[in-house]
Amino acid sequence: MTWTHGRHSVHGGFEWYHYIMNDQYAGNSGAAGAFNFTGQYTGNTNACKTDPVTGQKTCAQGNAFADFLLGMPQEVQQGAPLHFNLRNSLFGAFVQDTYQPTSNVTLTLGLRYELTTARGDKDASKNVNYDLITGQPQIGMNYNTYTGITNFQPRLGVAWKVFPNTVVRAAYDISGYMEGNGVNNMAVVNPPNVILTDIKNNSGTALNLPQTTLDQGYSTFSTACTPAQLLAFAPNCISGVQAHATDPNLRPAVDQQWNLVVQHQFKGNMTASLGYVGNKIDHLSDIYLYNQKQINSAGQVVPGPYMQKLIANGVGQARYNASDGISTFNALEATVAQRNFHGLDLQFSYTFSKCLTNTLGYFGSYGDEEGAGESQTQATQNFFQNEYNPKADYGRCTTDAASNFGGYALYNLPFGRGKTFGGNVSKAVDQVIGGWEVATDMFFRSGFAITPFAGQYAGDFSPLSASSLTGSYQPRPNCVQGVSGSQAMQTVQIGSSIGKVDLNPAALTGTTNGQYGNCSSGALRGPSLKTANLNVTKKFPITEKVNAAFAAQFINLTNTPIFSVPASWWGQYSSCASCNGVRTTGFNGGGSGTVGQFGLLDGSNPGRQVELSLKLNY
Repeated sequence: MTWTHGRHSVHGGFEWYHYIMNDQYAGNSGAAGAFNFTGQYTGNTNACKTDPVTGQKTCAQGNAFADFLLGMPQEVQQGAPLHFNLRNSLFGAFVQDTYQPTSNVTLTLGLRYELTTARGDKDASKNVNYDLITGQPQIGMNYNTYTGITNFQPRLGVAWKVFPNTVVRAAYDISGYMEGNGVNNMAVVNPPNVILTDIKNNSGTALNLPQTTLDQGYSTFSTACTPAQLLAFAPNCISGVQAHATDPNLRPAVDQQWNLVVQHQFKGNMTASLGYVGNKIDHLSDIYLYNQKQINSAGQVVPGPYMQKLIANGVGQARYNASDGISTFNALEATVAQRNFHGLDLQFSYTFSKCLTNTLGYFGSYGDEEGAGESQTQATQNFFQNEYNPKADYGRCTTDAASNFGGYALYNLPFGRGKTFGGNVSKAVDQVIGGWEVATDMFFRSGFAITPFAGQYAGDFSPLSASSLTGSYQPRPNCVQGVSGSQAMQTVQIGSSIGKVDLNPAALTGTTNGQYGNCSSGALRGPSLKTANLNVTKKFPITEKVNAAFAAQFINLTNTPIFSVPASWWGQYSSCASCNGVRTTGFNGGGSGTVGQFGLLDGSNPGRQVELSLKLNY
């Protein structure tokens, strides 16, 4: 709806969405389940070396296939089919006034109200939550719908023509977004509705033998649970099972954005702008895993303070969905643009920015292609290194690129009938020299931030590190102060893989006994991007309304390699394994007591591609 009155133009509107999701889900591992083997049971703890500088003990690594032959898995998972019927709604309304108090000032004043109801099963009795401290099951309970002050979201803007060809623009707004934590973490996906088993045997000084061996299969797993048994913490409902608790005050993320831009127009339709953009997000979605233990002031490893009864009764995973993540983004942007100057259009921009966060939200942690395919961003952690100190994970976002330059140019060549050169040539000559168009675009940016990990998923190779002792899923190493995390690209073979290495193994070292790694999230940089494309088009007029166009397109014109970061979580690319700076190459490289395949880029996007096309326009 729009209402115009004098110098005011008022817009208003309303929207309502009702979300229905009827589905069947058998957990991330499916009903077929999975056995994972890492080699932790065949490692030789009697064959260890102590680094004379750091004092770190590194033991001979085991072999995953050897663990498989022994039937000793590091993790066993199995799901069970569950049919559920999720429901929730979004209500939104806004009003906005565009007001021009003077001839050179325009104000935009708006307010939006948005309410997102809690997402849960339409049968409320199937929603199950747990008390954060005690872990007591709460059947029929979900999180509450947030109705607080940040549901009111202002929009403020001003445009001021300081001089005839100079404009200053500024804006501020708040928006909200309720991110889901994945179906696997919904209140309905809990006992007694479904049993999702996840038994993990973390490495460390007290490495346990597996609760389930390969020859036993899933025979020891429970497949049924009643509400009464759940309330009584019966083993068939709790032991080795995934439990998903949710903060009863879960709320949408609050995204504040602001900017200030100065733009000037020069002669010949050329403009230049310089601006600052800021962004701050609070209450980002995150997940805690409270199976992790703590180290008390006496140096003893003790259970954490949360979900106590679940932990005491051997729950497989005690997850807690919360919304207390934070993120900031600040950038300086410069843009030069030329419009329709003797057939030339172009625009080039440069951005210098920094993004910091301690969580990317649930789905953001999967990378830009959800951990699959060719990508230059890292699929990274869902959890914190130390679940009891989430702010310690505050560091560069995986999408942080400090410098980014990009632009395009489009030029209609000034040859042919009606053009600057050859304006009066015959039609036959015009068919040859006229109708040519050249376009190019280019992108150059620094590498995305990469988070270094120590050892392997859920297991630092240092058995006395805090990560190993407490069972952290996200062990990180120490970063060596003053040593660059990058090195010049080199072609190497490490084991059976051949590729390029760009990360400096000397930049990382093992942790001190009893301490967590001090490397922040995003402490390293992945491969940079340098690419340019070219398109050459020739148009052939046939009649007044019909023409043909032949085009030759050169993608990645310079055939510059575009390396992709291996997309496996906590994979070999960013894991420094033994974290001792020793990199070995060759067919037998990357073995025990080395950094393994740290920094190895063994995939890339296609090289130069040439496409030819003929198109008839009528």
